[in-house]
Amino acid sequence: MLRQSEQLYKVAGDGNCGFRCLAVFEYKNESQYLQVKANTVNILYGIKNDYEMEGMLKEWQSMFEIATKNGYIKSIFFYLHYCAITS
Repeated sequence: MLRQSEQLYKVAGDGNCGFRCLAVFEYKNESQYLQVKANTVNILYGIKNDYEMEGMLKEWQSMFEIATKNGYIKSIFFYLHYCAITS
């Protein structure tokens, strides 16, 4: 059930729906999902050494693959076709 301060958005189910939901949250427009992906890739590049030092390079590579892949992604985060945004 949505709270009064939330609104439900239906985003395109093209495998980028998680990024689209984040774009609705950040930019109020799902079409900005490529900017969200670009920001995610930049952040991932910035933390790669941290993951490498902790012996978690495989996990970093999985996140990087999700951020750089186009289309369908097998991840629970990317099965979302709806997102609730608090105004």
